[in-house]
Amino acid sequence: FVQKAVPIDTLLTEIEEFWPQFIEHHNVAKWQDEDWQALKLKLPRGHVTIVIDFAENYSHKPKKEHQQKFYNEVQSTVVP
Repeated sequence: FVQKAVPIDTLLTEIEEFWPQFIEHHNVAKWQDEDWQALKLKLPRGHVTIVIDFAENYSHKPKKEHQQKFYNEVQSTVVP
């Protein structure tokens, strides 16, 4: 961690500005978890659910780019 000293007013302002994004993320994550739990409970016999992690996609462009480029690359995933 990098330590940073700021006045309490600055901290409170930054928290206040970020709060709507945090709450939206929290609510979406909570909704997704509740939906996933319900899906698992109601899954009919003989059916499966699959969670696919797209973190290891193949990028079709060179990876030696700045960090923002990572989110804009064309990618593909082989699904078994």
